[in-house]
Amino acid sequence: MAKGGSHDGPPTAACGFRIYPIARAGAGAASTGTVTMMNDRFPGRLLAGALLVCCALSPVLADDGRADLEKAIDLKLSNPSVEKLSEVITLCEQAIKKGLPPDDEKFAKELLTASLFGRAESKFRLLLGGSTRDRNWPRARDAVLGDLEKVVQSDEKFGQAHLMIARLQLLPGGNQEKARDALDRAIESLADDRQSQADAYLLRGQLQDDPEKTLADLDRAVELDPESAEAWQARALFHLNRGAVKDAIADFDRLLAKDNDNVGIRIAIAQALMNVKQYDESRKYLDYVIEKRPSPAVYSMRAQLWAVQEQLDKAMADLEAALKLDPGNLAVILLRARLHFAQQNHELARKDLETFLALEPDLPDAIELYSLVLANLGEYDKAIGTITKLVEEEPENMLWKLQLAIFLNAAEQSGKAAAIFTEVLQGDPENPVALRGRADAYLNLGDHGKAINDYEQAVKTQPDDSGILNNFAWVLATSPDNPLRNGKRAVELARKACELTEYKQAHILSTLGAAYAEIGDFESALQWSQKAVDARTSRSRKR
Repeated sequence: MAKGGSHDGPPTAACGFRIYPIARAGAGAASTGTVTMMNDRFPGRLLAGALLVCCALSPVLADDGRADLEKAIDLKLSNPSVEKLSEVITLCEQAIKKGLPPDDEKFAKELLTASLFGRAESKFRLLLGGSTRDRNWPRARDAVLGDLEKVVQSDEKFGQAHLMIARLQLLPGGNQEKARDALDRAIESLADDRQSQADAYLLRGQLQDDPEKTLADLDRAVELDPESAEAWQARALFHLNRGAVKDAIADFDRLLAKDNDNVGIRIAIAQALMNVKQYDESRKYLDYVIEKRPSPAVYSMRAQLWAVQEQLDKAMADLEAALKLDPGNLAVILLRARLHFAQQNHELARKDLETFLALEPDLPDAIELYSLVLANLGEYDKAIGTITKLVEEEPENMLWKLQLAIFLNAAEQSGKAAAIFTEVLQGDPENPVALRGRADAYLNLGDHGKAINDYEQAVKTQPDDSGILNNFAWVLATSPDNPLRNGKRAVELARKACELTEYKQAHILSTLGAAYAEIGDFESALQWSQKAVDARTSRSRKR
């Protein structure tokens, strides 16, 4: 070896030795330009950041792999790109295949393992930073997994590789059993890396089937990395889902103790509480955020809270406040349209939806809501045309088909409606909406026999649906086809419908009167008919 050892670059093997620099690094060390190793499984070789390898003094033979290894080392030291790492990998594989002295072969395998991990890590970051909407992403995931499997085959204690395998297997379409196995191995191998081991416990906790094991893993994650907001939040959500609200809030408060003004944490807490219907607790966090840093998004969240609690006026006030901050916020405009629709302010809902659709014409949710608004305004032709566009774009969507058939029925196009209901029922014979809808269509068409058959099936699937009970009773009491009438059954059905609606619906009271008339009880018929008139009058006065 050259005396003094003061070369800037790696010395050549004039005296039979070469220094191969190897840096010990964490998960992000692939860019250091040196051969990276992720653990301490090479005692005596990670000394002063360099590895001293003894090489043979004899000339390199033509079929010897040392020339390829030399090229691989030079390329690795140049801080290579992902593409160049692939060349390093190829050169190492060629060198090993051609044959190397034992020490060189061992080093080549270490360099190969490190380079495979470096390539996998770079591609892993690109994969997570990309979009799962890219149809080629599963292939990219498989390629990264291929590199990582080679890494752990070479070094089964490579904890970071196991952790990365688990993360990839937890993506959509992955294998949870393989993810769990990789996490078990990562936890075992990462004993000297508390933060990474905490990440592994956190991920494994979310895969456990036993709640006690889940909590144990989450507790361990918090213990190992008490600075991890993700670990505290995961445990808080676990407590919430188990109904332990006090424990959950304690964990959330632990997060806030570190960063009291962190708006993101407060919004996340509010959303989590909202998801488990802890509405009052959720609103406390949103109130704080609105007081300190109001925004359209937070006003919208609180508006949704008010709406769920049926305090629609407060919900509307928050949406108006959001629009004062950002008058053109389409998300808020759409939310306000939904609220107008819930309040039966159909003209206002229509105005908001037309504003929204002028700028975002292809959002299915907005188009569907617009069709409902048009139908409620009595503009059935426009409603039919609007929902038809959605059905044509997605013909397998049965909900949209049902909506179209309902509009057709309301527009007195009952033949077309019955055909669509029949199509739905072919795939879902007990669909209550389709059964009731087709029965109504047959009733409109005067085909009372078919209507009765469908009502009979519908009432079995929805025995407490007042609409089905009422219409079924009506056709049994009033059909001009004598053999189809059944006054006694009509009374039973109409009475149940009245009970379900607390005797407040005029049209159902009228049906009960008609049912009594059919069995010849005209005194009761007159009584219930008068109550129907009174209910109608009372409702008109309230308006």
